Amino acid sequence: MLWTHTGNATAYLVPTEELTIISDIDDILRSRKIYEPAQGPLNSFTRPWMDMPDIHANWSKSLPDMHFHYYDHTRADNELYVVHLRDLPLGSFDTRPLNSATFQSFPECKFVLIADTSNSDVMNDYPAMVTD
Repeated sequence: MLWTHTGNATAYLVPTEELTIISDIDDILRSRKIYEPAQGPLNSFTRPWMDMPDIHANWSKSLPDMHFHYYDHTRADNELYVVHLRDLPLGSFDTRPLNSATFQSFPECKFVLIADTSNSDVMNDYPAMVTD
């Protein structure tokens, strides 16, 4: 992925028949700690949660055809917010909640959702996909 301030961009075409890991950024890839007001905003933008970048890198190496998709409910238009994606395998990114269009657009894909229990919308909307 190319990071630039010159107005250039990199397009990423999503495979239509692959295994896709969908990772929630908030509290899965980032250590948010909203219960610590002084640390919450800093953590959201800069601190990875535990060893999730390494885990994603290992998945990418062991399953090279797998696609990664990162999402979050935050609608922040902040460059710092997506800078941490440099530490993760190349993939698509969305600041919208997951919706049925994601799954309907790729009916041949197998999805692995990585989210925390605060994502009740994901668990309620897709109960057949949720396992412990």
